[in-house]
Amino acid sequence: MPTGLRRLYGQNHLHFVTFSCWHRRPQLRSAVTRDLFVRMLGEVRDKMRFLLVGYVVMPDHVHLIVSEPPQKSVSTAVQVVKQRTSRRFEPAHEFRADPQIWQTRFYDFNIYSEEKLREKLKYVHLNPVKEKLVENGVNWAWSSFAFYETGKLGLVRIDVVD
Repeated sequence: MPTGLRRLYGQNHLHFVTFSCWHRRPQLRSAVTRDLFVRMLGEVRDKMRFLLVGYVVMPDHVHLIVSEPPQKSVSTAVQVVKQRTSRRFEPAHEFRADPQIWQTRFYDFNIYSEEKLREKLKYVHLNPVKEKLVENGVNWAWSSFAFYETGKLGLVRIDVVD
């Protein structure tokens, strides 16, 4: 486990968060599992009241662009999302041989400018294209890309920031 890890909270920044499945295995390879993840993400967002500005759910990892919850930290929000989805996946999970669904740690990058937000949204939205899952990111249902391109609500509400 890395030492000296320092997360910067309380700066009124958005956060670009990445977390991976156990050993980058495609634990989210099925549409049903990705749908469930997005529903749980929406429930946690509503309960903890953080903004969900962008996201993509890939077969082996997740990227989120979120605000800090008013009463908790981004770390706590990520922990709750991972715990709730793990509990929901477990009964019917395809990878019972794996000791867990998620890697323990996560990556967090503070988004401190509109330029960085545009850069991270572009990265998130083009991830399925880069991985050759779709030819156009708007066609990946488990992403906020379609919302930004068409304004059409997808599987979860997106919070637009100015």
